[in-house]
Amino acid sequence: MLIFPVGLVIAILVFNMWWDSYGVFRTRVFNSTVWFGVPKSSCYRGRMAGDIMNRFLTRGMGREDVILQLGAPVRNATEQEYQYNLGACGGNSDGGSALHVYFDSSGHYSHSKITVW
Repeated sequence: MLIFPVGLVIAILVFNMWWDSYGVFRTRVFNSTVWFGVPKSSCYRGRMAGDIMNRFLTRGMGREDVILQLGAPVRNATEQEYQYNLGACGGNSDGGSALHVYFDSSGHYSHSKITVW
């Protein structure tokens, strides 16, 4: 009888780890009005990040195209990397998260990632 409660606790812990590190970033479809309209301290931007990475950002897309849709990068912008604040999304209210958008040497999108701190 002890196996069921232990298994349930493990399942809950695994789900929470997945949600904090991956799931929360996949819950909303990208909407530029919402992206620009919400406070930067919420996680609404973060909830759209997965859709941005999977559907919106495409190889060969130029820096200007990214800026037109997401706005000017707000953190540590270089020619090779733009960063966008996603808010406190990873279960750590003191931390934050960011979408990193990377470009190749000719200024075209190459890949992206999310970081949580």
